[in-house]
Amino acid sequence: MRAGVDIKLDIRQTLDGQLVVLHDDTVDRTTNGKGRVVDFDLAQLQSLDAGSWFHADFRGERVPTFEEVLALTIEKERRPTTIAIDLKVTGTSVAGKLARAIARYGLFERTFLFGMSLEDASGIERLDGRIRCAATALSAAEIRRALQLDFVDVIWTGRQPKNVIDEVHGRGKQIYFTLINDAAEWMAAQADGVDGICTNHPLEMKRVASPRPQQFWDHYLSPDRRLKYDYRNPDEGTKGRNVPITALRALLANSLKY
Repeated sequence: MRAGVDIKLDIRQTLDGQLVVLHDDTVDRTTNGKGRVVDFDLAQLQSLDAGSWFHADFRGERVPTFEEVLALTIEKERRPTTIAIDLKVTGTSVAGKLARAIARYGLFERTFLFGMSLEDASGIERLDGRIRCAATALSAAEIRRALQLDFVDVIWTGRQPKNVIDEVHGRGKQIYFTLINDAAEWMAAQADGVDGICTNHPLEMKRVASPRPQQFWDHYLSPDRRLKYDYRNPDEGTKGRNVPITALRALLANSLKY
């Protein structure tokens, strides 16, 4: 929230019918418990430590409910946050609970569901037409078929060329790419007009898309005197090359002459 990026949630249902945000179908990897999520009621699930696996600083964190995350979003966001909701469970009862929660926080315009079949998406639209649904479509042919469906609001796909992005936008729908972990791919997709990406490196991608303050001076300099910025693929284990302080001082000194 502080970084100003959008979020993706994975939704599962507990034994007593509560919607929770948890990626895996078991609690084994991300809590100190063992077993399937569907075999825990909410009280049992929230008694588990869901933070220590990540870092000791997060010891005692609990698995949140879907509504708790929506409330936290409204409280902490610094700009309107888009929420992509990956349905790990489907069904009319689940869709109804999602719709009621989204309505309670007034978030229909900036949430969408994905991960379900087109048949399930059609059923969700009939249940509540305010819910926005995404179709997972990987090929151009699949995308064009999905664009014919009134209940599809978003295309969830891999990297696509600009003409496909333009076609989706021409139908009044949005398009998101997954999974983009390369900074150059993200910048190219952004230039082509994609509505967003799913990435494992949101902070790195945010840093690439938002130039560091010292870059703002570059337009005062002739091209041959501008610093070169090396944004690399985050998978290579770097956060980009830092500008040496001597170079920064020289840049500022030169800028002040104009």
